[in-house]
Amino acid sequence: FSNRLQKTERRVFWTEIEKIEAYKEHLMTYDMLCLNIGLKESIILITEETEGYDYFIKELEKQFPSIEKGWDWKIIQPPFARNHTVIFSKE
Repeated sequence: FSNRLQKTERRVFWTEIEKIEAYKEHLMTYDMLCLNIGLKESIILITEETEGYDYFIKELEKQFPSIEKGWDWKIIQPPFARNHTVIFSKE
């Protein structure tokens, strides 16, 4: 996948991912699902507002079949709780 930060685009290979953390941010009137994609020397933040989010999630689940089905519902409920969870780790 590729990640764009300002005007720079970085290509990331799925095999570079070391850890994926999912959590929810409370934004006054709604909650937003967030993913920290941990690479060896950096972290990429993907949120529900990131362009291509739905496609990214579908591909993520294909690339990492060990990610538990329904992981996103466990983050979403209950409302207003951060629900920080590691959904994938190479360790």
